[in-house]
Amino acid sequence: MTPRMLTSSLLAALLCMCADDAAAACRTNAVCSSNPAHCVPIATSLQPSVPNFSADVGWYAGGKCGTEGIGIFREACGNPLGVSVCGGGGGGGTCDCGPDAGSFCETSVSLDELNLKMRPLFDESTRAEPPPRDRHAARPAFLPVVRKPSQAAFERARAGLEALVGFYRELHVVTMEASAMVIREDTGKTGRGHVSFAAEADGRYRVRVNTDAHLELAPDLETSFDGTDTHLLLTQEKILSIHRNQEVDAAATAIPNPLFLPLLFLSPESDACPACALTLREAAAADLTQRLAGARGSWTKSGVAQLVLTGRRLQGRDTYFTVQVDATGRLRRIEERLSSGNLTQQVVVETYRTVAGVAEQFPFHVTVTGYERGEETGSVAYHVQQLTANDAVRETPDFVLDKGQADVVWDATLGRYLKHFQVWPPEQDF
Repeated sequence: MTPRMLTSSLLAALLCMCADDAAAACRTNAVCSSNPAHCVPIATSLQPSVPNFSADVGWYAGGKCGTEGIGIFREACGNPLGVSVCGGGGGGGTCDCGPDAGSFCETSVSLDELNLKMRPLFDESTRAEPPPRDRHAARPAFLPVVRKPSQAAFERARAGLEALVGFYRELHVVTMEASAMVIREDTGKTGRGHVSFAAEADGRYRVRVNTDAHLELAPDLETSFDGTDTHLLLTQEKILSIHRNQEVDAAATAIPNPLFLPLLFLSPESDACPACALTLREAAAADLTQRLAGARGSWTKSGVAQLVLTGRRLQGRDTYFTVQVDATGRLRRIEERLSSGNLTQQVVVETYRTVAGVAEQFPFHVTVTGYERGEETGSVAYHVQQLTANDAVRETPDFVLDKGQADVVWDATLGRYLKHFQVWPPEQDF
């Protein structure tokens, strides 16, 4: 027996004197990350595993437990998640702590019994909940000097932004499908993505974001809020979490939703609200008078009206925005820059087209590009394939995810499984 195998066996023996004590020991101090504001926990059913135990004595490790912002992208971060209660990696199919820990799944004949036996394993202090969030955090006051300020430029740009926000105010219900070409200059990888989105003005929404696995971005997610409960599905792991009577704003997707990129300057995301995404309700309620307070207008050399307005504190750095509106009153470009003037990201919108169901047009080609120290780190070029609103939406969107997609359904509010692929059947009211 090798020294490593001997050490693992001794550790397993110490941990697994009894099933509950051993399983609890495997979860001791199991947190997603020591910095939850940087590595935002995914609001899922599974808890992070302890990184100090090797795979042959710990529970089976699946994907990582959180996401972090890397420029315009989000990547997986933090400790690994277990892919099941009784993983195929830890001790040849037994539960959690390897040999002799006891297999709850083999002995449980019902979900009630499984939930009863598993209850001691769940440490409330390590449950993957997002950190406190402030969607209305104060913005940094910094603005660069505008050498030739122009009130006429300010008014043109303001009118263009009012028309843009007016588009969102017209949306009582909207559905969108968008393809994406993803280029990661930081890793040299190129791939594809897709964003599906549906929302109603009352706050209900559904969003699904997929990206090619080789891009190594945050996991594919589908999230919905039906006005009362939040459903979050990790599509690859087929794990669905239900959060009752709350709207969970921790669905950090690999790439942003192109429907709201033209309103980047309204985004609530900041260090005080990591991974927060703008909602349709917020977009429609935007107060441009307040948002543009202190903004300064000027003309570019090409005669485009440009606004400079306050930014946000993001990843420990203060930013400001520049917004460009052309002679037709349409938004063309948004830039976010550091106080040094260095560009951090840019949104370019093109190809305005009529949207069925509303009077205003919307750009069907949107490209967001990230920068770091003057170098491009990556980009996402979206093509809106379908965008329909109001009466033109023929089928009412379903804002409750289909539980049949999942092998595991976890009720995060009640702290119990409603379905688990290793125990059958699911709950009657499932």
